[in-house]
Parts: sequence; C-alpha cells; structure tokens
Amino acid sequence: MILRSVARALRRQDWATVIIEFIVVVAGIFVALQVDNWNQHRKDNISEQVFLGRLAADMQWNIENFLDLQTIFEGKARFIQFLREVPASQLMLDEPGEFLRGLRHSGYVSLPSVRSATFTELQNSGQISLLRDVDLRSDLSTFYAEYQLMQTILDEPVGDYRRMVWETVPGDVTHKW
Repeated sequence: MILRSVARALRRQDWATVIIEFIVVVAGIFVALQVDNWNQHRKDNISEQVFLGRLAADMQWNIENFLDLQTIFEGKARFIQFLREVPASQLMLDEPGEFLRGLRHSGYVSLPSVRSATFTELQNSGQISLLRDVDLRSDLSTFYAEYQLMQTILDEPVGDYRRMVWETVPGDVTHKW
C-alpha cells in the first residue's frame, strides 16, 4: 500500500508526499527497533536476575562447605597439638584405632567441592556480559580461577609427612588397625 502511494507520488512528481512517506517509513522502523531494544533489555534484566539468584545460591553452598572444611581443619589442628603434648607411644597403647585414625586424617589436605555450574554456564554460553556489574564479574572470575589454582596445587603430593608418620608407627599396629 505504501509502495503504491509512493509510486503514484513519484509519477506525479509530488515530492512532499514522497518525503512524508519516507519519514513515516523511517519513523516506523525506528520505533520498531526501539521496541525491540526495550524488549531485549527487559529480557536481559530478567535473565540477569535469574543468574544472580543462582550465583547467590551457589556461593551460599560454597560458604557452607568452606565452613565445614574449617571445622575439619580445626579438628586436625587440635589433634596435631595433642600429638605435641602426649607421647605417641602412650597414645598407641591407650587407643591405637583412634590414634591411627587421627594420624591418617591429619595427613590429608583438600578443598571442598565448589559449585560453579552457573558461572561456567555464563562463560561458556557467552552470556557473562548479562552481569552488568563489572566488579562482580571480575570477582567471580578471580574466585573460580584461584580456587582452580589451589586445587591444582593440592593435587600435588604434600611431601614426606605421610611417610614420616607411618615410619614412626610400628608396622604391626597399622596392620592390626
């Protein structure tokens, strides 16, 4: 319809009508683009809120796991301090099973598993820019990268600690246990 109207105006050389029709078409396209941009922005805001909620849940889960690990390490520290105060030979005679369990647990260092599925999804899908807060994006990237580095370091052997511990415990005690 607009095409016919423009064609008639061109044949009549009615330039005012052609210009008005052109302005109407351009304005229509501009409005359509603005509505599309607004709608996309609205969808991005909703997606951002969903991802922020999921990230918050992941971080809460991670915090709880780190607090559990803190409790475990405090127990290990108490056991190691206890070893300094009580002779190992006395502990092996009194409660050999408890002593060996404590030794075994004190020789291991680990990190709790970290929930990173939401962050990984954001990165792998290229949607990380949905998080408008640049500092948050940077902090999340740093957290997960440093965690990965710590995990890599802890995968390496701790050293001679375990060997030294097991060499100090008589062989028959560990086998009986």
